[in-house]
Formats: sequence, C-alpha cells, structure tokens
Amino acid sequence: MLQRMEDLRFLDHTGDIGFEVKAATIEDLFRRAARGLYEILVERMPAPGGGEEKLELEEEGADLLLRSFLSELLYRFLARRTMFVEFTDLRVEGNRLTARGLVAAFDPDRDGLRTELKAVTYHQLEIRRQPSGWSARVIFDV
Repeated sequence: MLQRMEDLRFLDHTGDIGFEVKAATIEDLFRRAARGLYEILVERMPAPGGGEEKLELEEEGADLLLRSFLSELLYRFLARRTMFVEFTDLRVEGNRLTARGLVAAFDPDRDGLRTELKAVTYHQLEIRRQPSGWSARVIFDV
C-alpha cells in the first residue's frame, strides 16, 4: 500500500494511479511531486551514490512544465534506471525549470519495484495557486 502523507494524497482512478500534492512554494510542489512519482514506482528510495545530474525544461504553462518534469524523471527511471534522490537546486521561473540533484541507480532487488508506469497523462492535470501555497493533481498511465 502506498504511504499517505499530509502533503501528498494518492487517488484511485480506473486503470490509472495519481495523486494530489500541496506545497508552500512551486519549487516544493515539484519536489513533492517527484517524491510522489518515486513512491508509486519503488518500495524504498536508494541512497545517493550515482553522482549529480541536471535538467532544464521549458513549457507553455506550469501544468505542462510539471508533466514534462515528471515525464523526464520517469524516462530516466525506465531508460537509465536512475532516480533523483535529492534535488540540491530546483528553480521554476515562469515557464522554465532548472534542476540539479543527486542521483542513484535503481536496483529492483535492493529497492523493490512497486508499480510499473507507462506515462504521465494530461488527464485531469492541474496546478493551482492558492492563498496557502500551491496544489497539483497528476494522473499516471499504469
């Protein structure tokens, strides 16, 4: 069963899985969304040890930027078997994201594969700015 956290609520969705996430800043929203993605994928986060990587993305809006960010993390997990275990720097400025973080190699025997995901969908994709901070909803194709 997926762990429930105050700032991350997993959603039951027919044939898919998703979550709603909240944070005080948009940068923390992206960090927590990344954590949510990895909690769906693996049983245990690996320890850092694969060096540092960076990514830069630009999209038309914040919701599309979040989708691209999570899609890039999913791609790296599926194609390279690497995971960002800590973001040392993550900035969202307008429609542009730059991030740098510590990565680790995923080992299914050590870390445990929980769920296989195919893609980050556009379905119900949403980011909202609220008086208390930011919130987002993301659905993944299983």
